[in-house]
Amino acid sequence: PILTENFEGTMGGNGLPTGWAQDTSVGNTQGWRVGDEAAAGSQYFAVPATTKFLYINDDACNCNMANERVILTEQNFSTLSGASLNFDFYSEQYYGSLWGVEVSTDSGATWTSVLSEGTNSGGWSSKSVNLGTYVGQPRVWISFIYKDLSAWAGGLAVDNISVEPTPAFDLALGLPSEDANGWTRDIVRIPGFQY
Repeated sequence: PILTENFEGTMGGNGLPTGWAQDTSVGNTQGWRVGDEAAAGSQYFAVPATTKFLYINDDACNCNMANERVILTEQNFSTLSGASLNFDFYSEQYYGSLWGVEVSTDSGATWTSVLSEGTNSGGWSSKSVNLGTYVGQPRVWISFIYKDLSAWAGGLAVDNISVEPTPAFDLALGLPSEDANGWTRDIVRIPGFQY
């Protein structure tokens, strides 16, 4: 992996992994934090037991969380043939909030959504996001974004984050074809296919 984070080590001065940053809405007094289910939980955001994780709790804050972004350390995809972001998550979106993953290649001046979610996870789940679009880029910023849509909402927890190189071709299919001597196999490659 290019980057791995399970939130069990020493955190930086801002309470996040060293080199990570956050951008929070005006009036937000909590923002993104690292902790366990006891630290993260509240009446309407009860995270299932696990080790430490990254979280944002809109229920406990009951404040403006219109655009809460946590930014991972900058990645260099200039020599990669493919890349993916993998992570575990728990979300309670009963009251209309959204969360997702956004990427920037201009140091955060603009962001492009690569994942947008608005449903409850029902427990810890796993996601893999194809970042192949950013292959060849020397400065890739990856962020998790949470938006409460100007309403009281639940929250989001994220754990076991990794950014990993992937092969140029993730899927190859053997298809039968007939030639003068009988059946042979042709290989069809699908670039950018993500599991």
